Amino acid sequence: MESQAGTGSESDLVAWLPRVRSLAMRAARVFKADIEDMYSVGAVALVDMDRRGVTLRYSTVTTRCYGAMVDHVRRMAPITRRGLQLGHEFKRAHVALHDLAGKGACPVSSLDCQRMLRDLTPRQATILRLYDVEGWGLREIGERIGVGEARVCQLRKDALRKIREAAA
Repeated sequence: MESQAGTGSESDLVAWLPRVRSLAMRAARVFKADIEDMYSVGAVALVDMDRRGVTLRYSTVTTRCYGAMVDHVRRMAPITRRGLQLGHEFKRAHVALHDLAGKGACPVSSLDCQRMLRDLTPRQATILRLYDVEGWGLREIGERIGVGEARVCQLRKDALRKIREAAA
């Protein structure tokens, strides 16, 4: 489906609304946002493209309307993207600490996690993060920090011992 650039024909724009609706449903699901808000943002982006004389093609409508929805969600977010990323990393580390401490589903408070991490050397914390959170192998970690696989294994074992002792 393609329409002439800048024609302003209402029927041309209406023909694209089902695509905008499907994008709004995807954006609402991904970002846990309101479907009608996403649909409104997408419709405004569609009208704006037509006013600017952009030829309405499937790929153009998809990219620009979804992009407008993503921009809207980011503008409305109470926290920066980096802040969200750090929050996700902390949650993963918190879960990894539960498992490493042998506590399973037992709750370990955020303060306890911070205390346990503070007790580790920077090298031990890096090894645990790379191995247990990011899924690196011992060889890859050894190459990164400049030691052999066996030493990485020893350092990880020491770190786990410290965590278990702190969790006890």
